[in-house]
Amino acid sequence: MIEEDLDFFELIILFRISQKKENSYLEKLSPELSTSFFEVANRVGALKLKGLIDLKPGLGMNEIVLTDKSKKILEQVEKKSSEHLDLVDKELLKVISQGFSELNSLKEKLNIRDTDLAVHIHRLCVQHYLDYKPGNNTVTLTLTESGFIKAHSERKTVQKHQEKQEAQKSETEEKANEDVEEILREKPEKTEGEKRQDEKEARGPEGIKTYESKTHYLLEKHFWKVIILLILTIITVLVLLLQNK
Repeated sequence: MIEEDLDFFELIILFRISQKKENSYLEKLSPELSTSFFEVANRVGALKLKGLIDLKPGLGMNEIVLTDKSKKILEQVEKKSSEHLDLVDKELLKVISQGFSELNSLKEKLNIRDTDLAVHIHRLCVQHYLDYKPGNNTVTLTLTESGFIKAHSERKTVQKHQEKQEAQKSETEEKANEDVEEILREKPEKTEGEKRQDEKEARGPEGIKTYESKTHYLLEKHFWKVIILLILTIITVLVLLLQNK
């Protein structure tokens, strides 16, 4: 793992310097990177503070020289570029295919360390899945034909996996419902004792049976009293009628 904090634009600067047969100069980097001299100078200054380059002032030109530290980092990056694509590489291709092609937006989308992102982008470029174009102090990434095919094949693989999971989930739920129905069908009929127990449990806290209304409850509780009262009322009415005659 590369501990140094280094983004892909800075990595491009280091590779440009290392790959040149002649000396590299600060003043010539600006047009090569399509970035203003002021912004390139800031980048070079940051690399110098990290101990990755040295500057040798000359007559009107400032020569840039890689340090042993930066050479070692570039060796590590090159070594990693030949490794097989991993989950991060595949996610990178997918996100870039969704339109996140500019370095800063890509970094925000993935929330990944600058150095790790730079290493993975370099690997994808070396293996011809990506092309890059520096400009305005950042980098724009585009998929190659191989990168496009890889990104969409991975998307189809993920989609198939999700569909398989959904199918398994539905199958599990259906099986569970069938098991419940089978248990309900096999449930034995309740005995008289169990029915009485259920009736007892259906009564309220004072053992009062639940009724659809209060009127039903009062009628059942005072049934005979109501009957006797009704009979007495009828007799009284009859007596009064006979007296009136």
